[in-house]
Amino acid sequence: MNKAFKLSLIILGMWLGMTCLIDFVAVPAAFRNISSRQEAGTLGMILFSTFNYMEVIFALIFSICTFFYRDKIKCKKSYFGACTFLVLLSLAYVLYMTPRIGEVNEKKWNLSETSEKYKVLEKEHQFLHSTFRKSDTVKILVLIFLMGAAVRRKEEGME
Repeated sequence: MNKAFKLSLIILGMWLGMTCLIDFVAVPAAFRNISSRQEAGTLGMILFSTFNYMEVIFALIFSICTFFYRDKIKCKKSYFGACTFLVLLSLAYVLYMTPRIGEVNEKKWNLSETSEKYKVLEKEHQFLHSTFRKSDTVKILVLIFLMGAAVRRKEEGME
């Protein structure tokens, strides 16, 4: 087993673990334990924003590693499609989704909850949040798929 393959498994494991930790432990804990929704939201956005930059790095390192063992991948289209999806998704998080959610939240905090502009911003926030959650679910499934494909490849190579 070559070093690029080992590194790609480590990257996938770290990425999946950190995603689950932030999505299922850190951010929900912030909203449960911080009395101000504004402060909890700010903390959540800091966590997501920082992690999104790490995801771009993970995606790029994983893609580079995959290039070095590309000849040993069986379902190339699926595997490289999943890699491309992860790169594009991580860029979408960094360049659009996370910054936009932060902007919308900041604008909402300066408005009355009964104002029409607040309601429009809240609707946009809910759409972005829902899209983020759904795309994160797909990302987790893709990471699991890639790990499974890598482990399967390793087991087949041992026979």
